[in-house]
Amino acid sequence: MNHLNKMTTEEKFTTLKERLKQMDRVIIAFSGGVDSTFLVKTASIAGLSKVMAVTGVSASLSREEGSVAKKLAETIDVEYRTITTGDFVDFLVNKQLKGKSRHVQSYVDELYDRFIRETVIAYEESILSDKYPDFRYIYEEYHDGILLFDIMDQQVWSRAISDSSGLEAYYRANRKQYMWGERTDAYIVSCSEGVDVTGVRSAHKKIRKGKLDQEALNEMYCSNDTVPCIRISHLVVEKGENELIDASWGISGPGPVQTDNGTSSFVIVRSLRSPEPKKLEETRGQVTSDYQEYLESEWLESLRAKYPVSVNEELLKQINP
Repeated sequence: MNHLNKMTTEEKFTTLKERLKQMDRVIIAFSGGVDSTFLVKTASIAGLSKVMAVTGVSASLSREEGSVAKKLAETIDVEYRTITTGDFVDFLVNKQLKGKSRHVQSYVDELYDRFIRETVIAYEESILSDKYPDFRYIYEEYHDGILLFDIMDQQVWSRAISDSSGLEAYYRANRKQYMWGERTDAYIVSCSEGVDVTGVRSAHKKIRKGKLDQEALNEMYCSNDTVPCIRISHLVVEKGENELIDASWGISGPGPVQTDNGTSSFVIVRSLRSPEPKKLEETRGQVTSDYQEYLESEWLESLRAKYPVSVNEELLKQINP
């Protein structure tokens, strides 16, 4: 203190600016009076990265005093905000801890420091988009993206899945777009090692007509086995989907026997099917995808009709690519 008393007013002012600059970021309790106004003004010219003036609003502060404080802060050109005593009371109620008793004054001081820190952080977060344009652009991009996603989900994606009647109507109107190519309707007969494959093949006509099924064949050729030694698979496939059936394409009667790991298999062609529309259950995934595209195009057309878009060609030409 004695040292300050020996300093000139100019030296004291310089010392104050230097100490404020060392802090770099300050929050100043601001009433709009001479002392706090002088301190806020000094901080604003001291080269700090952050200066905020805060006025505590309570019943003792008149509306006129609050208005003067706000105008002074705007004139000095520093960030300004108000905090009510009610805000702090609410904070005390929400943050108080149950447990052993503590010294009231020190506990309130501790909570007040937390209140100031959290209030400042919340305020900074609320003005991020104003202070940092790049952040605002990214935030708006994410916001618009999420909004568009939600609208698309309501208008297109979820609707296409839940709107069963609309999906069926779309399928009926476009069923010729979902066609099977030429297909082979065939049985694949697989015989375990030791089975009389020749005897099984000789029964191909009865198998083809359904007079001998898997159960009957097992009773005839492997009744002593605990597990089936003959299996029959029924397939309806296009060319290229099954090598075994492809090898019997166009062959009447049983196809050639192919052996793999002791299992002998041959094909019995039942019929050749001409191209025909797929059932909805057979192509639901593709129909749903196409129905979504249809809904999207219809929705976009309705938006264009409702909100016409005009492009300023002259201005567009001025924009650098």
